[in-house]
Amino acid sequence: PYGVAFVAQNTVPPPAQPGGDAVSPQGQLLFTSTNLGRSWESVRAPCAGIQSIRSIDGVHVWILCAVPCCTGNWVKSLWTSADGGRTWSERSGTDPTQKGSIPFSGSAGNLTVTTAGVGIFGGSSSGGIWRSTDSGTTWHSAWDDDCIMGGDAVSDIWFATALDGWALTS
Repeated sequence: PYGVAFVAQNTVPPPAQPGGDAVSPQGQLLFTSTNLGRSWESVRAPCAGIQSIRSIDGVHVWILCAVPCCTGNWVKSLWTSADGGRTWSERSGTDPTQKGSIPFSGSAGNLTVTTAGVGIFGGSSSGGIWRSTDSGTTWHSAWDDDCIMGGDAVSDIWFATALDGWALTS
């Protein structure tokens, strides 16, 4: 929106360290453009394993990250920026001692953010579709993946309004 774009390296980092510690964001590439892509600037990535980046106004940015851990589980985190990606704060993660909470089971895929600040993401491997109504702090299952053709990956999610949207499985 407003001529602002973000692009991140599309790779999944190696599994987290023994004991569940997430891998370092070093090596994760993240770029932004404020002029319709004519030039790009490198910005500090808040986490490793960027799965999806969304912004509804070019200033407030959400990043969903996930790195594989063990037996189909992924260490996930949601980061937000209120200054176009210059600084980041962790909104929620899979660590139950943190302020927010994201499900540990399954991977994390595409993220969408509605104008009402509702976040929704899908995943695979028992990930289903997850929804947050408190600006990404806590996440609740909105659709169990067993209902989506036995657990197929949710490859894309888009919402036109806070209530009307589509989920694409592959």
